[in-house]
Amino acid sequence: MKKPVICIFLCAVLVFSLTACAGNSVNLSSNVKYSTAHEKYNFLSEDTKSPEGYEDYINSANNFSVELFKSAYKDGKKSTVISPVSIILALSMCANGAKDDTQKEFTDTIFQGMKMDYVNKCSSYLLQRLQFFKNDDCKLNIANSIWFNKELNIESSFLTKNKDFYEAGIFKTDLQDEKALSDINNFVKDNTDGMIEKILDEMNPDAQMILLNAIAMEDEWATQYEKDCVSNGTFFGANGDTNAEFMYSKETYIKGKEAQGFVKNYKNLPLKFVAILPNEDINISDYIDKLTSEDFSNLMSSQSGISKCDAFLPKFNFDFDTNLKENLKSLGIEKAFSDSADFSKITTDTQLFINSVIHKAHIETDENGTKAAAATAVTMVDTTAALEEETPTVKLDRPFVFALVDNESNLPVFLGCVTDI
Repeated sequence: MKKPVICIFLCAVLVFSLTACAGNSVNLSSNVKYSTAHEKYNFLSEDTKSPEGYEDYINSANNFSVELFKSAYKDGKKSTVISPVSIILALSMCANGAKDDTQKEFTDTIFQGMKMDYVNKCSSYLLQRLQFFKNDDCKLNIANSIWFNKELNIESSFLTKNKDFYEAGIFKTDLQDEKALSDINNFVKDNTDGMIEKILDEMNPDAQMILLNAIAMEDEWATQYEKDCVSNGTFFGANGDTNAEFMYSKETYIKGKEAQGFVKNYKNLPLKFVAILPNEDINISDYIDKLTSEDFSNLMSSQSGISKCDAFLPKFNFDFDTNLKENLKSLGIEKAFSDSADFSKITTDTQLFINSVIHKAHIETDENGTKAAAATAVTMVDTTAALEEETPTVKLDRPFVFALVDNESNLPVFLGCVTDI
């Protein structure tokens, strides 16, 4: 039988736009030294302790994840998926260059007022812990880099923090040179095993700095599907009924007041696939509209470790893209999108503000596992520019919510809904 595999590929891109310079890509990573203020996590076992207060960081990130997903979800007629982890990492790296009220809006909106130094420490723990679990049978690689025009004066503290906490490579270049575009796309391709060929089709003519985050994951299902566990059926979608292939297995049952679902684990990495099916009398849009991070957490904690269900997971495959600018403004990040933004911790050469936040994602599931991809592009311009007695059945044959969740924190790496197959 073909080995079930999960492959997840995230790319977070932050584009800072100013003026153009000249030069080819030069790796300056060794010139930026780690500071002594940040103690690196030495993961020798799964028992390595998280930073004190890490639970508050995760609770805040979970709340932001659910609220952003609700904002990104439109009218119930289109399947939606975002990567909260990709977006949070991109915005956190951006926030390291913000100052005063501009930075406060990032930290208040995403992390409920935490200081950036603590946000960075918690983010570092999350990234390094996830990578600790990779081995010859699975993969979880995380790569970050910063690319900027050679004539731009970058604040050393900004580069140091991103290297300290996000292990970012530092590259000086001419972003308007075709070679720079090729180098950036090759960085993404190399760090996603070729599953994302390129992140940029063309360079913004005003681009002066680009921050990249790429993640590649690969693992087997813990419970593998046999050939005779795949059958045909009907998916009763928001836009009409369609034929679908359903994959059957027994999985851990979860149940809330207005929904039930199941959790399907992966073999090596600390991740799980979570499916949430609203009750039959509840419309998917109504369920998502009322969904809170507390509801999501309660569903996770409803696992007994004993109760099982007959789980039917349909094969599905779709893409989603959106500009999150208005969504983020509605959640509280406003100043960063205006000409009163203060990103002077990046550079004092000119005044920057965010012009757009483009997020694209892809996900597909079949008996071999799950493949998913996401990209976040932040473009900046200057001011001139319960137990059941009987085994329950959860058949996902109508619109449902799904998530790919970190086992330790229950933070969703991907969060979405399927309205049609």
